[in-house]
Amino acid sequence: ENRLDPRRTYVWICCLCINQHRVKAQESQGQAVPFSDFERAFGERVQGIGHVLALMAPWKNPEYLKRIWCVFEMYKAISSDKTDITVVTAPREQEGLRSALTSVEGIEGIFRMFHSVKIENAESSVEEDKTHILQLVRDGPGFE
Repeated sequence: ENRLDPRRTYVWICCLCINQHRVKAQESQGQAVPFSDFERAFGERVQGIGHVLALMAPWKNPEYLKRIWCVFEMYKAISSDKTDITVVTAPREQEGLRSALTSVEGIEGIFRMFHSVKIENAESSVEEDKTHILQLVRDGPGFE
């Protein structure tokens, strides 16, 4: 649909780009992996790929905005002048979004949805990661 060349299209899949099994193995041996290691590796890979697809599904209440590492991904993309961001939604959601974009009520609903997003409520399996990510966002673009 987007006419991308599959030989030149790179996709970020976190568990393949950041070896989380190695992290778990180190943690089981009592070796903590500092957040700064994740921040560096994650940032390098996101910026190296150069394009983030933010999957906003369901579009009325996107899961992407509820996960702290997705927030971090967006933060890294926004912070880089070399990274493009494309917001996409699932094909089954597209008609509802198109319909919302053609009416005042629909657009108001979209604004309400974005206004209700509170990234400080995003979930993380590691509370310390959430604290670090929120501090980076707070010190950068902020929450407002």
